[in-house]
Amino acid sequence: MIGVETAPEVTAEPRCRVLQGDALTRVRELPPETIHCIVTSPPYWGLRDYQGPHLDFSAGSYSPMPGLPPVDYPAWRGQLGLEPDPVMFIGHLVEIFRELHRVLRRDGTCWVNMGDCHTSKGGHCDTKYSDRRREYRIATAPDHVVRPMRARGAKPKDMIGQPWRLAFALQADGWYLRQDIIWAKPNPMPESVRDRCTKAHEFLFLLTKSPRYFFDATAIKEPVSGTAHPRGSGLYRKITPAGWMTGAGAHSAIAHNTPARRKVFGKNSRVRVNRDADHQAEAQVRAKQNRSFSAAVCGLVTHRNKRDVWLVAPRAYRGAHFATFPPALVEPCILAGCPRGGVALDPFGGSGTVAEVALKHGRRAVLVELNPAYHPLIAERLAKAEA
Repeated sequence: MIGVETAPEVTAEPRCRVLQGDALTRVRELPPETIHCIVTSPPYWGLRDYQGPHLDFSAGSYSPMPGLPPVDYPAWRGQLGLEPDPVMFIGHLVEIFRELHRVLRRDGTCWVNMGDCHTSKGGHCDTKYSDRRREYRIATAPDHVVRPMRARGAKPKDMIGQPWRLAFALQADGWYLRQDIIWAKPNPMPESVRDRCTKAHEFLFLLTKSPRYFFDATAIKEPVSGTAHPRGSGLYRKITPAGWMTGAGAHSAIAHNTPARRKVFGKNSRVRVNRDADHQAEAQVRAKQNRSFSAAVCGLVTHRNKRDVWLVAPRAYRGAHFATFPPALVEPCILAGCPRGGVALDPFGGSGTVAEVALKHGRRAVLVELNPAYHPLIAERLAKAEA
């Protein structure tokens, strides 16, 4: 990975820009390769009506998976997320992400949260907002889109699989699909189901524009559970004429005078502990005037590389809509994927969580939000973050 670096500060620009309008139009106005990190959660298909204006989407095509032929979708007018089928919905997102790909730097990262839903007995998307969406379509949608929201080929009670539909479509469109991260929710929404488990997770995908990119793994290290020693790093080494040599039984050989010690190191071998500065400081703090104890704890570590299951409780924000990003979910994305002084973008800004976290940690931000009702809320949050 590209090493940790600091992006140059651009003092002539505000720390945060909030652009009103739809994501596709406003992102097209941004110059190419100026964004260091994208963190976003697009509207989920068939979930809810955000009471936004209707948009005109042109006809297009995309490949649903690398190696598969493209699928076509027609022109449509409506609200993103309320398309009549997920094929069209994914097509609209692919079109938006093509513009995000253009504005992202070559060493940038893109973090995308996406949830899922099931089909009902009639093949429609099964959520508790179905009645509201049906009323919305009848009252406001043109005649040619007033029809059930249905997943092509989906059987009753099937999962739609829209997170992976989106991930594979973006992969086929040129993005590097680097990782799927599980957002585990300790307090999920209850579900009245008896033939499956209550859903308590969503996906967060890490996408990049190139195989080498900025990623600060040290900034998001997590505490170890219990006692742990480095593995496979050659922590304990033996001096030989050919240079340093590692041994699988090295730790045991230091702490105990056993046959394993003599086998790995030899009877009179000199052994050196090769630690970085952090490990040395930790060992000194814990060290006692006891040779065997010091040898046993000298290689202990307190932090490890962050795992791909993130336990984050959903968190509401006063005055915000019900799809608010938890700051604890955004924070690792910003710390690892955006250098200090860099620019983070959320094309579906919502209540401004991404900008709030970015400003808190010394980054700049650009938000795009369609609904003007959220702009006073964003301004309030950012004023507190900069205070």
